Amino acid sequence: MILGSEDIIDLMQHSIIRNADLSLISAASLDFRLSPIIMTLPHQTTIDSKKIENLPWESMVMDDSGLILKPGQLYLGSTTEALFLPNNLGAEVCGKSTLGRLGITIHVTAGWVDPGFSGTVTLEIHTIYPIRIYPGMRVGQFTFIKTTGSRIPYNGRYQNRQQGQPVTPTGGGMFKV
Repeated sequence: MILGSEDIIDLMQHSIIRNADLSLISAASLDFRLSPIIMTLPHQTTIDSKKIENLPWESMVMDDSGLILKPGQLYLGSTTEALFLPNNLGAEVCGKSTLGRLGITIHVTAGWVDPGFSGTVTLEIHTIYPIRIYPGMRVGQFTFIKTTGSRIPYNGRYQNRQQGQPVTPTGGGMFKV
């Protein structure tokens, strides 16, 4: 079951959603805004998927003049809004359609937030054209979905690590059987 605006307001009032504003609510979603901190790898970086712990991520803090994203480069961003999801509630991450029509994606593969997750959400941003982005701009939306039978809350490596900052990848789960 997807939650509607009344339920989203209730989540905000109970601090399950923090740093959000009522103006961000739609009929069945909550827009989220881009935090000012952006991370990227130097353009010619070669990545070994078995050795991703110490990649040379560069961090930038956007001011009001924004930042021009370059095509072919992956950027990590973060939501301003924080989620503190109970064990029976997950969230889907979707980009704003306006940004999609401008050639920007805000999640490459990570479009789901597990029940039990706490923190801000790291975004995987990619663009087709050079485009200037700004801190605080609406870049996506959360849709909240009630889950059933969830007894195991999220307790992964990204739990409670986000504070409006993107979190770089850790290699723990890609090669475990």
